[in-house]
Amino acid sequence: MTDPQAEADPSVCYRHPDRQSWVLCQRCGRTICPECQILAPVGVQCPECVREAGGSVKWQSTSGSKRQQRAARRGARPRWMQSTLSLLHPDSNAPVLTYGILGASVLFWLISLFTQNLGYNGLPFEWLSANSDPATAWQVWRYFTAALAFPGAFSSILFFLLGSVFFFLIAPSAERSFGRGKFLLIFVTGTVVGAAATILVYAEPQSIIYGFGFSGALFGLLAGYFIVQRSMGGVGTQLLIIIALNVMISILFGGNLAMLFGGLIGGGLAAFIIGRFEYRARSRPSTPVAIIVAIWVVAIVAATVRILAT
Repeated sequence: MTDPQAEADPSVCYRHPDRQSWVLCQRCGRTICPECQILAPVGVQCPECVREAGGSVKWQSTSGSKRQQRAARRGARPRWMQSTLSLLHPDSNAPVLTYGILGASVLFWLISLFTQNLGYNGLPFEWLSANSDPATAWQVWRYFTAALAFPGAFSSILFFLLGSVFFFLIAPSAERSFGRGKFLLIFVTGTVVGAAATILVYAEPQSIIYGFGFSGALFGLLAGYFIVQRSMGGVGTQLLIIIALNVMISILFGGNLAMLFGGLIGGGLAAFIIGRFEYRARSRPSTPVAIIVAIWVVAIVAATVRILAT
Protein backbone atom coordinates (compact mmCIF):
# COMPACT_ATOMS: atom_id res chain seq x y z
CA MET A 1 0.00 0.00 0.00
CA THR A 2 1.06 3.57 -0.69
CA ASP A 3 1.90 5.77 2.29
CA PRO A 4 1.11 9.51 1.67
CA GLN A 5 3.81 10.60 4.11
CA ALA A 6 6.34 8.34 2.40
CA GLU A 7 5.49 9.84 -0.98
CA ALA A 8 6.24 13.27 0.45
CA ASP A 9 9.67 12.15 1.66
CA PRO A 10 11.90 11.32 -1.33
CA SER A 11 14.48 9.58 0.87
CA VAL A 12 12.27 6.62 1.84
CA CYS A 13 10.41 3.94 -0.09
CA TYR A 14 6.83 4.97 -0.76
CA ARG A 15 5.64 1.45 0.12
CA HIS A 16 7.94 0.93 3.11
CA PRO A 17 8.42 4.21 5.01
CA ASP A 18 10.93 2.61 7.39
CA ARG A 19 13.37 1.86 4.56
CA GLN A 20 15.63 4.54 3.20
CA SER A 21 16.48 4.53 -0.50
CA TRP A 22 17.54 6.90 -3.27
CA VAL A 23 16.46 4.76 -6.22
CA LEU A 24 13.51 6.03 -8.26
CA CYS A 25 10.98 4.16 -10.36
CA GLN A 26 11.74 4.86 -14.02
CA ARG A 27 8.04 5.24 -14.80
CA CYS A 28 6.46 7.21 -11.94
CA GLY A 29 9.55 8.67 -10.27
CA ARG A 30 8.70 7.49 -6.76
CA THR A 31 11.38 6.21 -4.37
CA ILE A 32 11.54 2.42 -4.03
CA CYS A 33 13.58 0.13 -1.78
CA PRO A 34 15.47 -2.96 -3.06
CA GLU A 35 12.50 -5.22 -2.33
CA CYS A 36 10.22 -3.07 -4.47
CA GLN A 37 12.67 -2.60 -7.33
CA ILE A 38 11.60 -4.75 -10.29
CA LEU A 39 13.87 -5.07 -13.28
CA ALA A 40 12.60 -3.34 -16.41
CA PRO A 41 14.09 -3.10 -19.91
CA VAL A 42 15.56 0.20 -18.76
CA GLY A 43 16.24 0.66 -15.06
CA VAL A 44 13.76 -0.47 -12.42
CA GLN A 45 10.07 0.09 -11.79
CA CYS A 46 7.80 -0.12 -8.77
CA PRO A 47 5.23 -2.94 -8.40
CA GLU A 48 2.28 -0.65 -9.14
CA CYS A 49 3.74 0.53 -12.44
CA VAL A 50 4.49 -3.05 -13.42
CA ARG A 51 0.92 -4.00 -12.60
CA GLU A 52 -0.44 -1.10 -14.66
CA ALA A 53 1.76 -2.16 -17.57
CA GLY A 54 -0.02 -5.49 -17.60
CA GLY A 55 2.96 -7.54 -16.52
CA SER A 56 5.03 -6.68 -19.57
CA VAL A 57 8.00 -6.16 -17.28
CA LYS A 58 9.77 -9.18 -15.80
CA TRP A 59 8.86 -9.57 -12.15
CA GLN A 60 12.27 -10.09 -10.62
CA SER A 61 13.40 -8.17 -7.59
CA THR A 62 16.84 -6.60 -7.81
CA SER A 63 17.58 -8.14 -4.45
CA GLY A 64 17.88 -11.45 -6.33
CA SER A 65 16.48 -14.92 -5.81
CA LYS A 66 15.95 -16.45 -2.40
CA ARG A 67 19.17 -18.38 -2.77
CA GLN A 68 21.06 -15.19 -3.63
CA GLN A 69 19.44 -13.40 -0.70
CA ARG A 70 20.52 -16.18 1.66
CA ALA A 71 24.04 -15.99 0.26
CA ALA A 72 24.03 -12.23 0.77
CA ARG A 73 22.89 -12.67 4.36
CA ARG A 74 25.67 -15.19 4.93
CA GLY A 75 28.15 -12.69 3.56
CA ALA A 76 26.79 -10.08 5.95
CA ARG A 77 27.41 -12.25 9.02
CA PRO A 78 30.04 -11.11 11.50
CA ARG A 79 33.56 -12.31 10.84
CA TRP A 80 33.67 -14.40 14.02
CA MET A 81 30.52 -16.24 12.95
CA GLN A 82 31.89 -16.89 9.47
CA SER A 83 35.10 -18.25 10.99
CA THR A 84 33.16 -20.54 13.32
CA LEU A 85 30.95 -21.87 10.53
CA SER A 86 33.97 -22.46 8.29
CA LEU A 87 35.47 -24.70 10.98
CA LEU A 88 32.39 -26.92 10.85
CA HIS A 89 32.44 -27.26 7.07
CA PRO A 90 33.16 -30.87 6.04
CA ASP A 91 35.94 -29.74 3.70
CA SER A 92 37.65 -27.68 6.39
CA ASN A 93 41.10 -28.83 7.47
CA ALA A 94 40.70 -27.30 10.91
CA PRO A 95 41.15 -29.74 13.84
CA VAL A 96 37.56 -29.42 14.99
CA LEU A 97 37.59 -32.61 17.06
CA THR A 98 40.71 -31.51 18.92
CA TYR A 99 39.18 -28.15 19.77
CA GLY A 100 35.93 -29.80 20.81
CA ILE A 101 37.66 -32.35 23.05
CA LEU A 102 39.82 -29.69 24.69
CA GLY A 103 36.85 -27.39 25.19
CA ALA A 104 34.79 -30.17 26.75
CA SER A 105 37.62 -31.20 29.07
CA VAL A 106 38.12 -27.61 30.25
CA LEU A 107 34.40 -27.20 30.86
CA PHE A 108 34.10 -30.47 32.79
CA TRP A 109 37.20 -29.69 34.85
CA LEU A 110 35.84 -26.27 35.82
CA ILE A 111 32.51 -27.81 36.81
CA SER A 112 34.35 -30.45 38.83
CA LEU A 113 36.38 -27.72 40.50
CA PHE A 114 33.26 -25.97 41.76
CA THR A 115 31.31 -29.11 42.68
CA GLN A 116 33.87 -30.83 44.89
CA ASN A 117 31.48 -30.81 47.83
CA LEU A 118 28.89 -32.76 45.80
CA GLY A 119 31.09 -35.72 44.97
CA TYR A 120 34.61 -37.07 44.99
CA ASN A 121 36.64 -34.55 42.95
CA GLY A 122 33.49 -33.05 41.44
CA LEU A 123 30.41 -34.33 39.66
CA PRO A 124 31.79 -34.62 36.09
CA PHE A 125 34.76 -36.58 37.40
CA GLU A 126 32.37 -38.89 39.23
CA TRP A 127 30.30 -39.43 36.08
CA LEU A 128 33.02 -39.63 33.43
CA SER A 129 36.07 -41.34 34.93
CA ALA A 130 36.62 -45.09 34.74
CA ASN A 131 36.85 -46.73 38.15
CA SER A 132 37.00 -50.10 39.87
CA ASP A 133 33.86 -49.64 41.96
CA PRO A 134 31.66 -52.77 41.54
CA ALA A 135 28.57 -50.58 41.90
CA THR A 136 29.41 -48.81 38.63
CA ALA A 137 30.84 -51.78 36.74
CA TRP A 138 27.91 -51.74 34.30
CA GLN A 139 28.48 -48.08 33.36
CA VAL A 140 30.54 -48.86 30.26
CA TRP A 141 30.44 -45.29 28.95
CA ARG A 142 33.13 -44.42 31.49
CA TYR A 143 35.77 -46.16 29.37
CA PHE A 144 34.93 -43.81 26.49
CA THR A 145 34.70 -40.60 28.53
CA ALA A 146 37.72 -41.16 30.78
CA ALA A 147 39.83 -38.82 28.63
CA LEU A 148 37.51 -35.92 29.48
CA ALA A 149 37.65 -36.50 33.24
CA PHE A 150 40.06 -34.58 35.46
CA PRO A 151 39.94 -34.27 39.25
CA GLY A 152 38.27 -31.07 40.34
CA ALA A 153 40.92 -30.05 42.84
CA PHE A 154 43.37 -27.17 42.85
CA SER A 155 46.17 -29.65 43.47
CA SER A 156 45.42 -31.20 40.06
CA ILE A 157 45.85 -27.96 38.09
CA LEU A 158 49.41 -28.82 37.05
CA PHE A 159 48.36 -32.29 35.91
CA PHE A 160 45.47 -30.85 33.93
CA LEU A 161 47.60 -28.13 32.32
CA LEU A 162 50.38 -30.53 31.34
CA GLY A 163 47.94 -32.99 29.79
CA SER A 164 46.08 -30.26 27.93
CA VAL A 165 49.26 -28.63 26.60
CA PHE A 166 50.70 -31.90 25.31
CA PHE A 167 47.37 -32.83 23.76
CA PHE A 168 47.11 -29.43 22.08
CA LEU A 169 50.64 -29.77 20.68
CA ILE A 170 50.12 -33.25 19.25
CA ALA A 171 46.42 -33.77 18.51
CA PRO A 172 45.82 -31.04 15.84
CA SER A 173 48.53 -32.35 13.52
CA ALA A 174 47.35 -35.91 14.17
CA GLU A 175 43.78 -34.99 13.23
CA ARG A 176 44.94 -33.31 10.03
CA SER A 177 47.15 -36.27 9.12
CA PHE A 178 44.71 -39.07 9.93
CA GLY A 179 41.47 -37.34 9.00
CA ARG A 180 38.64 -36.92 11.48
CA GLY A 181 37.26 -40.44 11.23
CA LYS A 182 40.58 -42.23 11.77
CA PHE A 183 41.61 -39.72 14.40
CA LEU A 184 38.44 -40.40 16.38
CA LEU A 185 38.87 -44.18 16.13
CA ILE A 186 42.47 -44.03 17.35
CA PHE A 187 41.63 -41.51 20.07
CA VAL A 188 38.75 -43.58 21.42
CA THR A 189 40.69 -46.84 21.22
CA GLY A 190 43.60 -45.36 23.17
CA THR A 191 41.17 -44.05 25.78
CA VAL A 192 39.20 -47.30 26.14
CA VAL A 193 42.20 -49.65 26.25
CA GLY A 194 44.10 -47.27 28.55
CA ALA A 195 41.21 -47.04 31.00
CA ALA A 196 40.69 -50.81 30.91
CA ALA A 197 44.41 -51.38 31.49
CA THR A 198 44.23 -49.15 34.56
CA ILE A 199 41.53 -51.35 36.06
CA LEU A 200 43.29 -54.58 35.10
CA VAL A 201 46.62 -53.55 36.62
CA TYR A 202 45.68 -51.52 39.68
CA ALA A 203 42.28 -52.80 40.85
CA GLU A 204 42.41 -54.06 44.45
CA PRO A 205 39.83 -55.15 47.01
CA GLN A 206 38.53 -52.50 49.39
CA SER A 207 39.83 -49.65 47.23
CA ILE A 208 38.64 -47.75 44.18
CA ILE A 209 41.04 -47.05 41.34
CA TYR A 210 40.33 -44.26 38.85
CA GLY A 211 41.36 -44.00 35.21
CA PHE A 212 41.18 -40.51 33.74
CA GLY A 213 42.96 -37.90 31.64
CA PHE A 214 44.50 -37.62 28.20
CA SER A 215 47.33 -40.13 28.75
CA GLY A 216 45.73 -43.09 27.01
CA ALA A 217 44.37 -41.11 24.08
CA LEU A 218 47.54 -39.05 23.69
CA PHE A 219 49.87 -42.04 23.62
CA GLY A 220 47.42 -43.82 21.35
CA LEU A 221 47.79 -40.99 18.84
CA LEU A 222 51.58 -41.09 19.15
CA ALA A 223 51.56 -44.84 18.54
CA GLY A 224 49.29 -44.31 15.56
CA TYR A 225 51.71 -41.74 14.17
CA PHE A 226 54.56 -44.20 14.59
CA ILE A 227 52.67 -47.00 12.82
CA VAL A 228 51.83 -44.72 9.90
CA GLN A 229 55.44 -43.57 9.57
CA ARG A 230 56.71 -47.14 9.61
CA SER A 231 54.17 -48.19 6.98
CA MET A 232 55.45 -45.39 4.74
CA GLY A 233 59.06 -46.52 5.13
CA GLY A 234 60.05 -44.00 7.78
CA VAL A 235 62.13 -44.80 10.84
CA GLY A 236 60.11 -42.87 13.42
CA THR A 237 63.10 -42.10 15.63
CA GLN A 238 61.79 -38.66 16.58
CA LEU A 239 58.46 -40.14 17.61
CA LEU A 240 60.18 -42.75 19.75
CA ILE A 241 62.12 -39.98 21.48
CA ILE A 242 58.91 -38.00 22.08
CA ILE A 243 57.21 -41.10 23.48
CA ALA A 244 60.19 -41.84 25.74
CA LEU A 245 60.27 -38.26 27.03
CA ASN A 246 56.56 -38.34 27.80
CA VAL A 247 56.98 -41.64 29.63
CA MET A 248 59.74 -40.11 31.75
CA ILE A 249 57.58 -37.07 32.53
CA SER A 250 54.72 -39.36 33.54
CA ILE A 251 57.01 -41.31 35.84
CA LEU A 252 58.39 -38.13 37.43
CA PHE A 253 54.91 -36.74 38.08
CA GLY A 254 53.42 -40.04 39.21
CA GLY A 255 51.40 -40.62 36.07
CA ASN A 256 49.24 -43.63 35.32
CA LEU A 257 51.65 -45.93 33.48
CA ALA A 258 48.99 -48.58 32.89
CA MET A 259 46.81 -46.08 31.04
CA LEU A 260 49.84 -44.77 29.19
CA PHE A 261 50.99 -48.14 27.88
CA GLY A 262 47.42 -49.30 27.38
CA GLY A 263 46.85 -46.26 25.19
CA LEU A 264 50.04 -47.02 23.26
CA ILE A 265 48.88 -50.56 22.57
CA GLY A 266 45.30 -49.58 21.75
CA GLY A 267 46.17 -46.66 19.49
CA GLY A 268 48.89 -48.63 17.74
CA LEU A 269 46.52 -51.54 17.11
CA ALA A 270 43.83 -49.23 15.76
CA ALA A 271 46.25 -47.51 13.38
CA PHE A 272 47.66 -50.86 12.24
CA ILE A 273 44.19 -52.29 11.56
CA ILE A 274 43.09 -49.18 9.66
CA GLY A 275 46.23 -49.22 7.53
CA ARG A 276 46.00 -52.96 6.97
CA PHE A 277 42.54 -52.82 5.42
CA GLU A 278 42.55 -49.33 3.90
CA TYR A 279 44.08 -50.24 0.55
CA ARG A 280 42.77 -53.77 0.16
CA ALA A 281 40.73 -54.04 -3.02
CA ARG A 282 38.06 -56.31 -1.55
CA SER A 283 38.01 -54.79 1.90
CA ARG A 284 34.83 -53.11 3.12
CA PRO A 285 35.15 -49.79 4.94
CA SER A 286 33.25 -51.29 7.86
CA THR A 287 35.75 -54.13 8.38
CA PRO A 288 38.44 -52.20 10.31
CA VAL A 289 35.74 -50.41 12.31
CA ALA A 290 34.19 -53.74 13.31
CA ILE A 291 37.57 -55.10 14.42
CA ILE A 292 38.33 -51.98 16.44
CA VAL A 293 34.91 -52.13 18.11
CA ALA A 294 35.67 -55.76 18.98
CA ILE A 295 38.86 -54.54 20.70
CA TRP A 296 36.76 -52.11 22.74
CA VAL A 297 34.41 -54.89 23.77
CA VAL A 298 37.23 -57.23 24.79
CA ALA A 299 38.95 -54.51 26.83
CA ILE A 300 35.75 -53.47 28.62
CA VAL A 301 34.67 -57.05 29.34
CA ALA A 302 38.12 -57.90 30.72
CA ALA A 303 38.09 -54.84 32.99
CA THR A 304 34.54 -55.59 34.16
CA VAL A 305 35.45 -59.17 35.04
CA ARG A 306 38.46 -57.87 36.95
CA ILE A 307 36.27 -55.45 38.92
CA LEU A 308 33.71 -58.10 39.83
CA ALA A 309 36.44 -60.57 40.78
CA THR A 310 38.08 -58.25 43.32
